Amino acid sequence: MKYLENPFTPSFGEVPAHLAGRQQIIRDLDRAFLSQRRRPELTSIFSGARGTGKTALMSSLATRAESHGWIAVKTTALPGMLEEIEFGAKRAAAHLIDSSNHFEVTGLGIAPLGSIEVNRVHDASTWRYRMSDIIDQLNEAGTGLLVTVDEVDPTLDEMIQLAATYQHFVTDGKRVALLMAGLPNNVSTLLNHKTVSFLRRAQQYHLGRIADYDVREALIRTI
Repeated sequence: MKYLENPFTPSFGEVPAHLAGRQQIIRDLDRAFLSQRRRPELTSIFSGARGTGKTALMSSLATRAESHGWIAVKTTALPGMLEEIEFGAKRAAAHLIDSSNHFEVTGLGIAPLGSIEVNRVHDASTWRYRMSDIIDQLNEAGTGLLVTVDEVDPTLDEMIQLAATYQHFVTDGKRVALLMAGLPNNVSTLLNHKTVSFLRRAQQYHLGRIADYDVREALIRTI
């Protein structure tokens, strides 16, 4: 007996076949990803109660960015997020950037077959400049870097560091985008942080209740 798969995904974090009520947001971001000039939507913040589809929306937007040639890295505001972004970018863009390891000779030995000792040279630069090098290589290859951050936590130092560093990237004219999502209270606290006050000029979307006609359309299109 052959069973038909259920086209609906009533679970957390999964992207449904059709995102109800989010078409305008998707169109805004599509236009931003395709534009040759920097658009304000490339820095966007999504706020809303739990279960309003923030995570699914950002996952869908990351996929669409990739379809437009961008490199997308997804993370959650937790300790270690900066390292995760760096490693994620290197992994996703391995075909576009030079991430070769560097070594230095530390000693030579005279033995029947000879010997040589090498040590890996660790990059002593800051996270900001390591990421800047990655983004520069991506930009030279004709693409950009999108970072999505879920569950915004304004008390996390790495969250503040990411936002502050991102501002430098934008000022330097790099092709980079940042999408963040969180509960309204956490987003409000982040926007009021004096170090990253520039985020108040980001494009802000509040995800609330979806209109009945949008739900009806999504059900019909899915079926």
